[in-house]
Amino acid sequence: MEAIFTSSPEYNFEFKELNDYKCELLIKGVDRYHKITHSLQIAGLLKWPVVKPFIQGICDTMGLDVLLDIKVLRFDPDSTCSYHVIVSGK
Repeated sequence: MEAIFTSSPEYNFEFKELNDYKCELLIKGVDRYHKITHSLQIAGLLKWPVVKPFIQGICDTMGLDVLLDIKVLRFDPDSTCSYHVIVSGK
């Protein structure tokens, strides 16, 4: 998952827990998708965070039987965001 976001220098990662059964982290920075959709005036048409279905699709494609929980902790008008992410085994 980090490879997806590290292509975007707008994000910083803070790992809270990482082991064989669970990965818990905070993702902070500027959500480029939010920024773009705001400039196009379509942000209200999407459910945030839009990256959750993308990450779930990657897990499904890789055959990973995991639970994915992403909560929005902060979302400011300038697209500054903070997400709490937990990926754990079922």
